[in-house]
Amino acid sequence: MSSRFAIHVGAHKTATTHIQNCLTRHAPRLRQAGIAYIGPRELRDGTLELPGALEQGIGGFGRRRAFRRALAAHAGPAGRVLISEENILGIAHDPRMIRERRFYPRGHARVARLLRTIGAEGATVFLALRDPASYLVSAYSQRLFSGRVESFEEFIEGVDPARMRWSDLVARLLEAQPGVRLVVWCHEELRPPAEGLFDHMLPGVPRGAVTLTPGVTHPGLSARAHAAIMAQYRRAGAATGRDVVVKARRRFPKTGDEPAFDPFSAGMRAASAAAYRDDIARIAAMSGVTMLSP
Repeated sequence: MSSRFAIHVGAHKTATTHIQNCLTRHAPRLRQAGIAYIGPRELRDGTLELPGALEQGIGGFGRRRAFRRALAAHAGPAGRVLISEENILGIAHDPRMIRERRFYPRGHARVARLLRTIGAEGATVFLALRDPASYLVSAYSQRLFSGRVESFEEFIEGVDPARMRWSDLVARLLEAQPGVRLVVWCHEELRPPAEGLFDHMLPGVPRGAVTLTPGVTHPGLSARAHAAIMAQYRRAGAATGRDVVVKARRRFPKTGDEPAFDPFSAGMRAASAAAYRDDIARIAAMSGVTMLSP
């Protein structure tokens, strides 16, 4: 029963939405192949109510039981159930990530709780990684788009990206749920049509039937857009809202003439990239991990 499930947990800002949109477009074809795809639309809009099922506290058992029943009804007789939702790990701009200097501090517990809830302890979990410096900048942008406007310095609180380790998260996932299998890839190496990824994610579907198209679903901020947001933030402080961020991105989109916002020095970028390469090699050597090649 457990091998029936595949869980795509992100991470955030690794083309997750782009992949989800692709899977949504092909959902009828996947159903014909015996695969039930369940994405954020169903998991967040009240149809299945995954967020409540992942929380601890009073009422958690009842919410998890309701989620399990709703999931079974939605999946029907499909031989494979593919769930994709990056918020299973937590949120991209979780302040605890900064305080504890680790990616998704509660992510391992949340994934294990989901797998136990649906009886999928031996499931395959799909996880994309990203250079820590680049990830932190994108996580900061995500925080701004959520309406929590602050400077990058306030957000980062002195975190050194070269000291952030994805291998810590991978080790916690493996330890929290023995028997889980992880398929891992680097966001920087994901190239359309991404057939290698879909070979693992959609077994039985002919290669080429589902392909990733070029493009970016949620572009980040240009340097000029960020400067405009910060100018408003200096004037209005906490009253600066999401609308300011959205308007700035629309007015100053990233182009060849409008480079991306990049608060890290060249030296910090290089140190993060070197540490990231070492970390990827460490993850690839872990038992229970399949590392996808470009």
